[in-house]
Amino acid sequence: MTKHDIIADVSRRTKMPRAQTAEVVEQIFGSISRALSEGTEVKLRGFGTFSVAEKALAMGKNPRTGSDLIVPARLVPVFKPASALKSIVSEQ
Repeated sequence: MTKHDIIADVSRRTKMPRAQTAEVVEQIFGSISRALSEGTEVKLRGFGTFSVAEKALAMGKNPRTGSDLIVPARLVPVFKPASALKSIVSEQ
C-alpha cells in the first residue's frame, strides 16, 4: 500500500474530498517526522511506537572492490508495533 492508496482509502471511508484527505495525511506524516527529528518518541496506542535509535560505527566492505570501509554511526528511525497490531496481523 502506498501513500496514494492510504489517501484514497481514508477519503473513501470518511467521505472527505481527496485533496483535503491528502493534506491531513501529509500533516500527520509531517508531525511524526518532525517529532522524530527532534528526538521525541511518537506513541500511537494500539498501533505502535516510532522512535530514533543510534546505529553504532561499523566496518563494511565495498561490494565492487572488496575493500574495507567504515560505516559511520548514525541515527535511524525505528518502529515497534503494539501488541494489538501484532494480533491483528497474525490473525490474517
